[in-house]
Amino acid sequence: MKLAVVTNRYMQILATMWSLGGFLAMAGFVALFASGNLLSLNPTIVLPQTAALVLALWARRSPGLRRFHLTAEPTQGGLITTGPYCIIRHPIYKAGCISDFDTLIDLIPISEFPEGASAPLKWSLTLWGNHIPGFSRSDWIEFYEKAKGADYSHWDPAGTDQELIYLAVINHEVVGAIALVDFDDLEEFRHLKPWVAAFVVKPELRRSGIGTEMLAVLEGKAKTLGINRLYLWTEDQTAFYKRRGYKFETSSRLGPLSFDLLSKELD
Repeated sequence: MKLAVVTNRYMQILATMWSLGGFLAMAGFVALFASGNLLSLNPTIVLPQTAALVLALWARRSPGLRRFHLTAEPTQGGLITTGPYCIIRHPIYKAGCISDFDTLIDLIPISEFPEGASAPLKWSLTLWGNHIPGFSRSDWIEFYEKAKGADYSHWDPAGTDQELIYLAVINHEVVGAIALVDFDDLEEFRHLKPWVAAFVVKPELRRSGIGTEMLAVLEGKAKTLGINRLYLWTEDQTAFYKRRGYKFETSSRLGPLSFDLLSKELD
């Protein structure tokens, strides 16, 4: 009798946890939809996401709505063998895996994929070619060329002239670039390092969530290099970085440019 009471209490706790997890997941989907980051704009990613959604809906419809439980409770009846269950044992779980797999971003050192550098360099030149005082189009080209020969296995906290560029790749396609440098054009803040710099996303994929993923992956790489704080400056994307954990430090100017300086402590 006592064992039955303990078991029942344990099941109630699990049911509560499942319910809370379900509501948090739904809140996450709503937040992603509201921010425009739920689905990618890249066709090579949209197709697997659509297939995953169709598979999940098909799997959900197969047992019937009366057998739906938000919590992981057993239902009456035998093993489901209709719909996708006749060929896939856990189709809803598989749909989630398919959706996640095709949105994974890999940040590859430019030294390992130099032939992929031309596209993000072109996007950067279009945005900032002659926009930043003291940093010309030829400086951008030199910056990319130098990064191809950099050491990506080590970061020296006391070092100088360290410039690492990572290419963001999805399904063998370069969709962006982001750099980690120890100096980013601001002489008055030279004592601060390192900096997130040269952050660019393929034009048609901007506001798709790719930039958020790139930044998160770079932060992970920075931690593996022993870096515990990152700095960056931006003219007009302060709100974007604040939503991703960066804190406003100060405002300043670089020639005619007004910018905000932000930082983030890496956990």
